[in-house]
Order: sequence, then structure tokens, then C-alpha cells
Amino acid sequence: MSKIPVLSFYFLRTERVDAPAFKTNRFPVHQRGAISRGVLAFTVHHWHRQPARLAIIMAAMLASTLADALMPIYSGRLIDAVAAGAAVAAPTWDSALAAFSVPIALALAAIAMRHIAFIGITDLLLKMMSDVATKRSIMSSAFRQTGMRTPSPARQCAR
Repeated sequence: MSKIPVLSFYFLRTERVDAPAFKTNRFPVHQRGAISRGVLAFTVHHWHRQPARLAIIMAAMLASTLADALMPIYSGRLIDAVAAGAAVAAPTWDSALAAFSVPIALALAAIAMRHIAFIGITDLLLKMMSDVATKRSIMSSAFRQTGMRTPSPARQCAR
């Protein structure tokens, strides 16, 4: 075993400890891509069962990102309106107030769209988990009905 440096929180000094012996061939390099492809295929398969919910999530995140991207433009307009003249002049005050209301509206819209997207993501994941659990339940009941179950140790002792 090789020694690796580890930060010790006792007086914040570095000490050397034995490195844990990990198996490097647990997930060989040639299988890592297949594992990722399998997970991605599983996820996309379940996403295809809920296209409307996925479209709502994508639209809400796109709208939230768009509102965040427009924020600097309208903040610059607010600075221009305030810098254009004294705040006591009525036309300048009205343009500054209008320029101030747009970033506030954009921020509220971004928050609302993000909230809708997160609720959609939560519903999407709950539906996926429900589908997986239902499929698993159906598979296990079909497995039990065929009589192909492994005998329990208590059942073997009773014989």
C-alpha cells in the first residue's frame, strides 16, 4: 500500500496514512460507456411517456433563462434613465420608474417560471418512480404466479 497525504484537522497538519486498496477493475473502461448508455436509455424511455410534462418543464426553464438574460439590458436602461436628469423632473422620473418596473417584472417572471419547472421536474420524477415500482410489482407477482421462487430457509427447515 502506498502512503497518501491527508489533512488532519487536529492542529491542521498533514500526515501520511495508508491508501485504501481499491479494485481498479471493478468497472473496466470498456464497460463504462455501456453503463452510461443504459442509464440514459432508461431515462429517455421514461421521459417519452410524459411528453407534455417535459415540454412544460423545457418551456418554463427557457422562459426563466430568457428573463435572466434580459435583466442586464433593462438594468442598463434604468441607469440611463436615472443619469439622464434630476429625479425631480416629471418626465425623467416617469421613465426611471418605468425602467425600474421592467427588471422587477423580469425577476418575478424568472422566479415563477423556475418554480413551475421545479414542480414539473418533481412530478416527472415521481411519475417515473411510480411507473418503475408498478412495473416491478407486476413482474414480481407474475414471477410468483409461475411458482418460480426460491425457497426460504425457514421453509426448508420445516420439511
